[in-house]
Amino acid sequence: MKTIVVFSDSHFSKIDDKLIKIIDEADYVFFLGDGLNSLDKVLFHKNFIGVKGNCDSINYSDEEVVEIEKVRILLTHGHKYHVKRNLDELILRTEELKCNAVFYGHTHIPKIDITNSITCICPGSTSYPRFGNPSYAYVIIHEGKIVSKIVNL
Repeated sequence: MKTIVVFSDSHFSKIDDKLIKIIDEADYVFFLGDGLNSLDKVLFHKNFIGVKGNCDSINYSDEEVVEIEKVRILLTHGHKYHVKRNLDELILRTEELKCNAVFYGHTHIPKIDITNSITCICPGSTSYPRFGNPSYAYVIIHEGKIVSKIVNL
């Protein structure tokens, strides 16, 4: 069993201390862009993986694919796949890469759904939510299955 903290769109704001504690205890930490320059000690987590967003100028990849316990996950900010419009392009890219899940940001709207048997997770924004509270996603992967929850800060 592996635990993952997924967050996005901090937009260079300080990360909440509650979230830092949870990050420290997680097996993996995924940041989905827009605020990479200000993550400080989060960058030093042993299993940190980040992708850059449309507001990042730091030299990171636009997307990454990771495999954890037989689950292949595409990590991306989402702006290049027009996720504010719909998830069609993102789903096609996820299928092309033979992934079971995609974690994306950019919309600032937390959302978990399944499309074409692909688990799609947007953790929202840790600092500037479009609706509601700042949030992140907590994900557990065990024996090829994904359990996830949006957590408000």
